[in-house]
Amino acid sequence: MSKFDKVFPLVCGTSFYQQCVPDNFCDVVISTLAAHYLSEESNFKCLDSIFPMLSSSNEEMLAYEEVCQRDWEKFLLHRAAELKPGGLLFVVQHLKTSVKPLRSSSVTMPDQESSTTSFHGGQDIVFDLNSSWTELYEQGLISKEEYEACVLRMAIRSLQETKAPFENSPPSTGLCLLQEPEQMFVPSIPKQLWRRKLEKDGVNDRAYFADLLTKEMRLWTETSFRSSLVNTRTAHEQSDIIERLYDTFRSKIAAVDPDNYLGDLTLSRLIAQKSVQH
Repeated sequence: MSKFDKVFPLVCGTSFYQQCVPDNFCDVVISTLAAHYLSEESNFKCLDSIFPMLSSSNEEMLAYEEVCQRDWEKFLLHRAAELKPGGLLFVVQHLKTSVKPLRSSSVTMPDQESSTTSFHGGQDIVFDLNSSWTELYEQGLISKEEYEACVLRMAIRSLQETKAPFENSPPSTGLCLLQEPEQMFVPSIPKQLWRRKLEKDGVNDRAYFADLLTKEMRLWTETSFRSSLVNTRTAHEQSDIIERLYDTFRSKIAAVDPDNYLGDLTLSRLIAQKSVQH
């Protein structure tokens, strides 16, 4: 911003599941790593995992997938209204791929048999955080109600699910893809820093890697965990449980080889344009 005159940054506190600016207002809209967050109005259950995409219930998965698509279409409709005719939309979000994770999540709940779930495109980091929360429940540190109350409301869409709203003729959103959505791969920063230290100092510092990764995950997940405890625990008790959770997660990370750990990001990128006639 310091290189150009007449640059006026603004902040808008409106949810992107609402219209944020007037009709036909923007030439370009850019969204990076945001559209995976689901709306507050979205209603679905996820009783055996903190991540909806790990649910072992077909009924829960169907409800979750419907919510993901409904919110994605809602997001696109609002951006289409905000764009001027001919305006451009760029979106980068998390991508569900056909690559299976190295490990799966196994969860046993009361009155249920143990079930193993597989998540295409899942990362080891997702399974380890989920299993850390599960361990707290199995150890009696959190109740069943508290365990089930924590759901990280995020959508992981495939390339086909990403482009589905654009395939109607004409598209209901008033937006047309300028090219097919693309897959992007973004290396894990904690892994890069760990490898740099290994190459520079000759030290395989797995604790360093685990600490970096834990801080990265804690940044965007702690609020969800704390919210699930707010009605049942004092602030001090909440903090004790949260610290135990991330200590458990950190220990899991420190026990593995960072080189083989699936913590990198797989993303999709799309470019769309608002119809001049819309």
